[in-house]
This record gives sequence, C-alpha cells and structure tokens, in this order.
Amino acid sequence: MNKRILLGIDAPISSATQQALRTMSEFVEQAAPQVYLVLLHVIPIPAIASPALGMYVGHMQPTLFTYEQRAQAEDALRKARTELQKRGIAPDSLLAAPRVESCRSPLAR
Repeated sequence: MNKRILLGIDAPISSATQQALRTMSEFVEQAAPQVYLVLLHVIPIPAIASPALGMYVGHMQPTLFTYEQRAQAEDALRKARTELQKRGIAPDSLLAAPRVESCRSPLAR
C-alpha cells in the first residue's frame, strides 16, 4: 500500500523546516518503497470581501500573487527537494508543487 505524507515548506526555508526535512528523510528512508513525500508551499492570497459586478464573495483574482512569490515558492520547493535527495530519498518518491490558496480556503483554516 502506498502512502503520501504532506510536508509544508516555507519560503525562505526556516530552521524548523530544515529539521522537518531531516526527520522526514530518516522516516521515508526506512519506509522507502511505500511512502511518497508531498512537498507543499502555499502562496496565500486575500479573498475579496465585497462583490463587484461579475464577481461573488470569496472569488479570487488569479493576478493577486506576484511573480516573485511564485518564484520564491518554486525555489523553496527545489531546495527542499535537493536536500532530501542529498539525504538519499529517491526523486520518484518526491512530489512538489506550489499552491495558491485564498485566506478563506479550507486548507488555510
């Protein structure tokens, strides 16, 4: 049975995240073929509080996050992935993607 473990990655990578990477690399190494590590960085964007024409409450505009935020998220995920690979985690055991979420999203709660 394959299992996935979700690991949040902050940008820039903090000491707590570095510790989590060390701990997870040891854990995944022991459970190798059955565990996938999903690296996730959430780019928070504000939800629109008041509706305008053609919009509803909570509707997100896709341009509310900047190129720099996206680049910073991708860089943090790349660094985390590289660190885990240096510690012996196989590349096919790692999944990584930045995610854009509204502050009102269930994921953010």
